[in-house]
Amino acid sequence: MVYIVQVLVEHPTHALDTTFDYLANEEIMGGVRVAIAFGYQRIIGYVLGCEYSSMTKEELEKIAGFKYRYISEIIDERPLLNQELQELSLTLAKLTLSPRISCLQAMLPPQLKPSTNKSVGIKYQKVIKVINKNIVVNTVKQQEAYQFLKEHVDISLKDFPYSRGLLNKLIEQKAVLVVDEEIYRDPYLDNQKKEHEFPLTPDQQKIVGSIISKINTYHTALIHGVTGSGKTEVYLHLSKYVIKNNKTVLMLVPEISLTPMMVNAFKHKFGKQVAILHSKLSSGERYDEYRRIINEEVKIVVGARSAIFAPLEKIGLIILDEEHDSSYKQETKPRYQTTQIARIRGKYHNCPVILGSAT
Repeated sequence: MVYIVQVLVEHPTHALDTTFDYLANEEIMGGVRVAIAFGYQRIIGYVLGCEYSSMTKEELEKIAGFKYRYISEIIDERPLLNQELQELSLTLAKLTLSPRISCLQAMLPPQLKPSTNKSVGIKYQKVIKVINKNIVVNTVKQQEAYQFLKEHVDISLKDFPYSRGLLNKLIEQKAVLVVDEEIYRDPYLDNQKKEHEFPLTPDQQKIVGSIISKINTYHTALIHGVTGSGKTEVYLHLSKYVIKNNKTVLMLVPEISLTPMMVNAFKHKFGKQVAILHSKLSSGERYDEYRRIINEEVKIVVGARSAIFAPLEKIGLIILDEEHDSSYKQETKPRYQTTQIARIRGKYHNCPVILGSAT
């Protein structure tokens, strides 16, 4: 009694653009990476399907006429891409005549691609946790430190203002415990300037009103306005409306140099509800931002071209600022036009696609 797992291998060639069957002793979700033996190599595969079989390995091999191998390791606890994006990878493969694995790799940040060249992991910091609030500690100084920890919940070890020896005494008395806690790397934590909010002009109000009137239907709207004419304010007001209705926003900008400006505007307005995706982030930062999106901890994703594949659920608005810009075209395989992908996702979620342009 085993599970037959259909796996795409990491090599993006047409000759290998099919699934290969492996066996597993447990059910594996579609959309996770696995380590497999492929020929004489140990490579990474991407699971597309898994089905239960009541037959033994030997019985399956007799019917199939070849030897089955078992999955070596399950790398991910949960799917990296949601159902929509897995379907989109198939559509993109047909549109661009590319192997499906190369489309899946294009959707994921480098650290999460189905590839053996993976590195970055979760970042941790040491945190002091009070595990018993009713202990009578030995000295006045210990009591002072103990009281401080009760008032400052889960403070990091590096921010503890007392000596390590004092902390060790509290640990010995089973008053506190030092644990490793996962933290996210935030590239814009200390780099947010205060932005002034301005009331909408009559023209801006007209645009916002016309889009909101059809907010739950797929359509494409073009906002024409030169740089500095106030398109960003329109984006912010539309995003606020969408989030208020419990949906998410995908906000794309063409150049990485423009991204911090847009990030600052959205971060000021929506705070930690914003995630950032672009190539200038470090590997760790991009890895953490992607996991925040998967864990549904954000409502807005701001990013460059590849952010069009952000695994947001319940998208209510997709915006491409400066949509005429040539950097929205992917020049390596799979070659795609970001606007085309935005329209496909807009149809799937039945939401507007807003194109902003100064031309």
